[in-house]
Amino acid sequence: MDISIIISNYDPKGRLLSCIDHALGQNATAGGYDVIFPLHGEITAAEMEQLQARAASTERLRLLQGERHNRARALNDAVRSSASARLVFLESHVHAPADLAGHYRRLLQSPGVAAIQGAFAAAATTNWVSEVESGLRALSGERRRARGLPPDEFHLHSAGFQRDALLAADGFDERVPGIAEAPLLQRILESGGRIVPLEAPAVHHANHDDFSDYVQALRRRGCEVGRLWRLDPGAASRLYPAATLKRYGALVRRSRRPLRLAGEAQRSLASLILAVSRALPLHRLTLPAAAQVASAAVRAGVLEGYCD
Repeated sequence: MDISIIISNYDPKGRLLSCIDHALGQNATAGGYDVIFPLHGEITAAEMEQLQARAASTERLRLLQGERHNRARALNDAVRSSASARLVFLESHVHAPADLAGHYRRLLQSPGVAAIQGAFAAAATTNWVSEVESGLRALSGERRRARGLPPDEFHLHSAGFQRDALLAADGFDERVPGIAEAPLLQRILESGGRIVPLEAPAVHHANHDDFSDYVQALRRRGCEVGRLWRLDPGAASRLYPAATLKRYGALVRRSRRPLRLAGEAQRSLASLILAVSRALPLHRLTLPAAAQVASAAVRAGVLEGYCD
């Protein structure tokens, strides 16, 4: 087998089945390939029935039973079950172009390449939530660059690995399943592994349709970051620098209740401003107000993960 495509069922947004269909539709440049889906995350009964029908109709799709609630453990199970030396990962809310696996296959055959970061792009939309999410991602990239960080975190929307390099770095971090790829990439870098970008082709990414869903997703991700700070502050400080946690961690734990109340007050005020800007409409206020809501959600999640 030339390559295995592994599906990470992360925030599927109703795209799980179509994501798998696009993965199964790779062209001849991929060589021999299979698609491995470890059954985890949000899967409806109807989706499960259709997944089983697809698996019965093609030898390319393998469904793995196992850990349903820990995304990182499910992905590690898929890595161990793969017979390929080269792996491609896709998240369950993206559509892969037909030549994606072929590009990964070519790059992963290059000497010294341990991992590849692929690109993703949101489709043009008139949905204001999608526009806000894209705008906030661009704003986050600017802030990360200003702090000397890469403009985007490593992600599994589209990513490739040499299987041996992934296993040598102890696989995905099961302590923080929502951001498990970020500590893994850091370990690969620190061991001298070479990571290269794949800027094109990009997978087609679905944004959220509901702003509250997006805010809750940010809070969950913030919680994982806070948990990483609690469990492994050395790794967390390199991946998600936070001067307050580094200097005043004990004080933050003792003051978590008033901090949570202050954060909730800030979120409520920003949400009110956002609602007013949407109602009037005051377009110039929308993105700044949404950014404040999103930042408050992330901070609340970090505090929750760090203190609980």
